[in-house]
Amino acid sequence: MSDPSSGSPSGQHGSPSEYPSADLLLSIVQREYDIENNRKATLETRAGILIPIIVTLLTFLISFFKFESLTKAKINYAFESFIYNAYILLLIISVSLLLISLYYFIKVLSVNKYERLSVDDIEESHARVEKDILTLAYALKYKDVLKGNSPLNETKAIQYQKGCYCTVGAVLPALVMIIFSQFL
Repeated sequence: MSDPSSGSPSGQHGSPSEYPSADLLLSIVQREYDIENNRKATLETRAGILIPIIVTLLTFLISFFKFESLTKAKINYAFESFIYNAYILLLIISVSLLLISLYYFIKVLSVNKYERLSVDDIEESHARVEKDILTLAYALKYKDVLKGNSPLNETKAIQYQKGCYCTVGAVLPALVMIIFSQFL
């Protein structure tokens, strides 16, 4: 950004009133930039909270599994066979969905290359440029940064949503499995 006016629409250095709305544009883009940063932080915080919950659920399900009763089971009726098979199937479904949700939440926490404005681009010569031109140049730089960061956050949001769906989807089979365990 050594030439702060490089992003100006007309490419000319005009009077100070050439871009009278540049301050407004910069503040709008800065707010959007802050919203995207907050969105990223919120998604990562929520995923970070749900990961230990999922690990706890996985631990509970695996420790709740009654392996001894399956090895000692004497199946005399088709209904008993159904209960045992359903019990194992529900455990597999629940654990699989929880592992998938864990994968999605870890993906949310994965490090992506987010763009930022570099303070190294600020030079003394920028102080000599007309305020409106400099303001517009920074607004355009913020816009470019947002164009790069918004899709990354959208991907994180989709991964978070999929992780939530899988977690909720794992709870119902787990509850039915717990009910079936009463018959073992």
